[in-house]
Amino acid sequence: NPTNYWAVLNADFEEKVPRGNNTNSYTSWRPAKVNAALKYSFGDERRSKYCYDNTFKEFYTDAFGLQIHTIIRPLGPQYAVTGFYERTFIEKLHAKVTYTLDDYSFHNVGAGISTQIGNVSLFGMVDNLFALNNLANSSSVSFQMGLNLIFD
Repeated sequence: NPTNYWAVLNADFEEKVPRGNNTNSYTSWRPAKVNAALKYSFGDERRSKYCYDNTFKEFYTDAFGLQIHTIIRPLGPQYAVTGFYERTFIEKLHAKVTYTLDDYSFHNVGAGISTQIGNVSLFGMVDNLFALNNLANSSSVSFQMGLNLIFD
């Protein structure tokens, strides 16, 4: 005699979840966010913008920085502080390493790399590198990759 699990689940849902009409109005706000950053660039290098003339532009190859992210939620604000080091290897190849302190982790290390080839920009990032060896015990891990088309 097979059991109709969907009927049992539906009856349980109807019994435990209240339903009704509510005509009271309410206002809902998206959480406010505050972002701030400081960046110190150094290691300048002179590069010629064009191979056929002698105009040069200064480029910084290294940078240290600090980013602060705050989001105001109904139960209280959440804060995150990120320190970073970024390096430009060649004019169109950049890498960044970050260390973040937030409510979820005190040892969140991330890394990213980006490049531009013609009108195509490619990037890849991974967050919380120390959690990659044991995903079951991690609070969060993220991996992003993307492609941007640039039109002048």
